[in-house]
Order: sequence, then structure tokens, then C-alpha cells
Amino acid sequence: MHYGLMLLSKVIDNNDVATLARFGITESDFGTEAERQAYRFIVDYAEANHGQAPSYATVAAEVDGFTYIPEVADSYEFLVKQIKNHAAKLEII
Repeated sequence: MHYGLMLLSKVIDNNDVATLARFGITESDFGTEAERQAYRFIVDYAEANHGQAPSYATVAAEVDGFTYIPEVADSYEFLVKQIKNHAAKLEII
């Protein structure tokens, strides 16, 4: 499941870090350590840089295991739903 990577890549491409807060996405929603580290890096970077998202190259250089997925066309709503559903399943297990 790559929905976490897809969402983070879309946030980077659209330079829209505020989307994560708008949809209530937290670090614990991500299924892999690489996704959680990328989330933390993107949020911390945005806080230090007036809300701007880092480039995909910067995230890939800073976060081992992060794979950028270019041109994600799926809606934020769809991606968030998939991530939240997966997080809920993991919590039940």
C-alpha cells in the first residue's frame, strides 16, 4: 500500500503542507517508518520555511526509504480515506 507515499508526494508537488492538518492527518496514520519520517520532515521543514514544502529531492535525500511518486492525480479525499482506513485496520490488529 503506497497511499501514504502518494499523499506526501502530492503535498510536495502542490506545495500544500496545510492539507495534512486540514484533513487531520497525523504521523500515526502512516503505516511505515519511512512515511512517518517523511511526514515529520515535511511538517518541520514547512514550519521553518513559512509553510513551504520541501522539494521531493530534499525529502528523498533526508529520509531513507522515501520514494517519491510523481503526478499523483487522485484526490486528497480519496488518499486520506485510504490512509485512515489502513490505520484503523492496523489499530484493530
